Amino acid sequence: MPRDYYDVLGVPPSADIREIKTAFRRLAKQYHPDVSHVPDAEERFKEINEAYSVLSNRIKRARYDRTGSADFTSRSDGHTRRRTSESGRKYGPQQETDSEQDTKSEQKSAPDENSRTDSSERDGRTGTTRSEGMEYDSSERIELNSRFYKYGCGGVLIVILLIFFGSPGLASFFLSLSRAANPGAHMDVLETFLDPRPTYTLRPTYTPLPTSTSLPTHTPRPTQTPLPTLTPRPTYTPFPSPTPIPLAFIIQQLETQAQLVVAQNEVAMPDFHVGVDIGLCSHGADFKADGVIEAGIDFAAIDENRVSYDPESQVYSLALPAPEYTSCRVEYVRLQDNSLSFCNPDWDRVRIFAEVQAMAQFLKESDEKGLLQEAANRSAEVLEDFVHTLTGKPVNVDFDERIDKPKISDSCAPSVPDGWYYDDANQVWKKNSS
Repeated sequence: MPRDYYDVLGVPPSADIREIKTAFRRLAKQYHPDVSHVPDAEERFKEINEAYSVLSNRIKRARYDRTGSADFTSRSDGHTRRRTSESGRKYGPQQETDSEQDTKSEQKSAPDENSRTDSSERDGRTGTTRSEGMEYDSSERIELNSRFYKYGCGGVLIVILLIFFGSPGLASFFLSLSRAANPGAHMDVLETFLDPRPTYTLRPTYTPLPTSTSLPTHTPRPTQTPLPTLTPRPTYTPFPSPTPIPLAFIIQQLETQAQLVVAQNEVAMPDFHVGVDIGLCSHGADFKADGVIEAGIDFAAIDENRVSYDPESQVYSLALPAPEYTSCRVEYVRLQDNSLSFCNPDWDRVRIFAEVQAMAQFLKESDEKGLLQEAANRSAEVLEDFVHTLTGKPVNVDFDERIDKPKISDSCAPSVPDGWYYDDANQVWKKNSS
C-alpha cells in the first residue's frame, strides 16, 4: 500500500500550496540521487515527486482528500481510515470510536455523493459527461491517444508520399482518358500551341506629321553701353598713434591673476619622533605627516608706483614685491607608535607638538628646494604674458631685493601651547620652569 502523500512531504492535511512547495524543495534537495548518499534515495525521490504532483494540483488533491487516491477510478477508503486514525490520536480513544462511526456512515453515503459528483464533472480532455458508475482510466486514455496520433501521422505521411511519387502516373492516366474521350480536341490543342506558322498583324495606319511652324524673326542685339570711367583710389591716411592703456586699469586686471600665480610644494615626513620631557612622566611618540606649502607675491602691494610706461620705447615695466610663503597646511598627522609612561600622557598635546615640528620641517625643505625662486619665475612669466596680451606692448618684470627673511603666513606658524618650548639641543619639548 503506498504511503500517505502528506506523510511523504511531512506536511499536515491543512497545509496550503506554499507550505507544500517549501517541503517539496527541501526534500528534493535532500534525497536527489545526484547529491544524496542514502541507499533508498532514488525511491524516496520518486515518492516525493509523486506526492507533490498530486498535492500541488487542486483537482487531484481534492480527489485524494475525498477518496484517498488521485486515480479517478479508485474508490478506496484508505484516506478515510487515515483521517480516522489521526482524529483518534488527537482526541483520544472515546472520540476515536465516535469518529469511526462517523466514517462508516460517511462511507455508506459516499456512493450517492460520488455518483452525483461524477455525473456533474466533465472530462477536461474530451468534454463528455461521466455518468454514474462509469470508470475512467487516465493512463489507458493517454496510451490510446498516443497510439491514434502515431498511426494517424504515419497514414498522412504515406498518403503524401503516394501523391508525390504517383503524380506523373496519375497525370498520364488522366491524359489517356481525355484522348480516348475526344481525340479531335486533343489534336486541336496540339495544333494551337505547336503550329509553326507565324501569325501576321496589320500595320498601323500612317499619320502625317504636323506642319512645321516658321522660326521667329531675328531681333537685333541692343547697343553696348560703355563701362564707367575708373575712379582713382583715395590716398592712404595713417592711423593715429595708439594711446597707452591707463595704469589703473592694468592694476585692476592684475588682481584677477592673484590665484593663478602660485608655486606649490607637496612635502611629507614618513617617520619623525616627538619627545616630551617632564621628569618621571616623560613620554614620546612616532608620527607620520603630509602637507602642502604655497608661495607667491602679494598682489595687494601692487599700486600705480609699481607699474610704469615708457612712450619712447613703448615698454611697460612692473616692479613686483619679493615672493613669500602665502599658505601652509598639514594635510594629516598620523600616530604610528607611542612609548610607555608612568603617568597618563596628554596625547592631544603631543599631536599639536607634531604639527609644529612637521610645519617647521616643511618650510625648511621648501626653502632648500628654492620654492620662492620658483614662485618668482612663474609670476614673471604669467604677468609678462598677461600684460602683453592686454596692451600689445613688451613688458619688463623686476622684483624687489630681499633684505630680511621672507614673510610667513599665519597658517605657516601653528601656535604652541602656553608655557612650552622646543629644546633644539636635546630635540624634546619642555615646559618653562617659571
